[in-house]
Amino acid sequence: MDNSNSVKITGMTLAVFKMQEMVKFYSQVFQIQFEELSMFDSKLYKTSLGDLDILFCPAELAQNTSTQNRHQLNFTINNLEDISKEIATLDGEIMGDVQNDGSSIRVGIKDPDKNTIELIQLLES
Repeated sequence: MDNSNSVKITGMTLAVFKMQEMVKFYSQVFQIQFEELSMFDSKLYKTSLGDLDILFCPAELAQNTSTQNRHQLNFTINNLEDISKEIATLDGEIMGDVQNDGSSIRVGIKDPDKNTIELIQLLES
């Protein structure tokens, strides 16, 4: 495969309904800081997670009326057990049981806007 014209995803905008809950959830669960922006007579929040720039945009500004996400985020993390304990206290939800495939442990969660996320912890080999 010729990668000379490869494409790399560098940013993602999430249309958010519960802005303050979402900023708190992502800040605490993923240990990231957001920068508040004033644009279009609204408050938006941006951050970076690895090489991915993330922008939280009010759903009404984005004209998004979806009640559930159409894309799922997957995050590789260091300690699934510690993060899992915080999810419910931050208006999130654990979806089902933790799965162990021998090389990783995984669990699905929902953030405060009910977007699904897969958390993955790689196991030592």
